[in-house]
Amino acid sequence: DEALRLLLDPTLETLGQAYVEGLIDVEGQLEDILAMAHGLTDAGADDSPGLMGR
Repeated sequence: DEALRLLLDPTLETLGQAYVEGLIDVEGQLEDILAMAHGLTDAGADDSPGLMGR
């Protein structure tokens, strides 16, 4: 599944790409959506297992 592939190593670019291509949909306040996107991308920024490694 292409959406899953894009989310395995999420960046703001891949999240934006997935949204534009209709692979993911988002609902809510823009501020909350951006906070979630930054949280997903920050999950892989250090040596911790991150969101997908748990």
